[in-house]
Amino acid sequence: QEKHGIPAGLGLPTFCSKLVNRATRDTLEGLIGKGVVKSSESMVPLASAMVAAAQASNPDPVLAHLHNQFSHAFMRRRSLLLLNYQSQVKEAEIPWCPRASKNKERSLANRLVAEQLVQLHLRHWPEVTIPNKLVSTLQRLTDAASVSLPLTEEIAADIFMGGFTSKFVRAASQALVADKLHLYRAFYSLPSEAPGDVKSFNRLCQEIAGVPSGVSISANGSHVEASMLLTTANLYALLDAGFFGPEHLQDAPERCFRRAVQLTAHEVAMTDWQTKKYRVKAAAFAWRQLVFFLSVSGSDVPAWCDSAAKTVHGYSAHLWGQQLRRLKDASLGVHSSIPWVRGWQAQKP
Repeated sequence: QEKHGIPAGLGLPTFCSKLVNRATRDTLEGLIGKGVVKSSESMVPLASAMVAAAQASNPDPVLAHLHNQFSHAFMRRRSLLLLNYQSQVKEAEIPWCPRASKNKERSLANRLVAEQLVQLHLRHWPEVTIPNKLVSTLQRLTDAASVSLPLTEEIAADIFMGGFTSKFVRAASQALVADKLHLYRAFYSLPSEAPGDVKSFNRLCQEIAGVPSGVSISANGSHVEASMLLTTANLYALLDAGFFGPEHLQDAPERCFRRAVQLTAHEVAMTDWQTKKYRVKAAAFAWRQLVFFLSVSGSDVPAWCDSAAKTVHGYSAHLWGQQLRRLKDASLGVHSSIPWVRGWQAQKP
């Protein structure tokens, strides 16, 4: 105080506090609560230590350390979606990769980490589709836990090759016949029969998209969105395998709805094409999450819709009022002519 003239007890400037907070040592839940981790994408690098520890099961401490560092390196690499249905090299494909023996303890450790990551995502960001980086991490954990799950990535529209792989078929085959998803299928007018093969799945995606792929990035995006509808963007696969349950959703539908309304509420943003394009996509994807959550929650959907309708506001109030009406009709078994909101509907004028 005497040297620099700074009053005793003066708090740190905001920019300094943010930098100091980034060095906080805490659990993932604690870091999320303190605002250090702001998304599930930024959660994945911090979870690498948990993942590596779960997979580095070796009685030799040197080999265990090597496997731990090897796993860290793989998790830090940039995730890429490649052309022609190719995938990045997998850890097990490296010839000198240290092999961890499979045992019940290691499988359980990997499953518990996967459950924790899924539940953290749904607790804090239910309105957001599980990002590709987290999907890759979950696939790695579930494989190590000997749990076979058809987890699918969101394919970038600009590199979409016009079709999907067999894991999309498997994921859709589970979701489309699930009794719990009757409301979900009714709202999106989805079939209740599983696609028999990749060709059937691709054809179904084109029917939902309403436009051939390849004619534009927007058309490709419509096909990708259709695939996410059919597979529930990994939600049903994880629910069915017990990685989360209705008890982990709590206020998830309300948060999804608030986010969708918030994204589309401002007239200035919604009248600018570039801004509208991203906001409508994020809002439609949040709405898809909402429909899924209500489908599996056992809620009184008509009453929920009536309550939510009282909170609709902003530039797109009419849009969300219609979606609530369609959702209520679907829950009552009534056919609705109101179209469901599409994430790739915003076209360049």
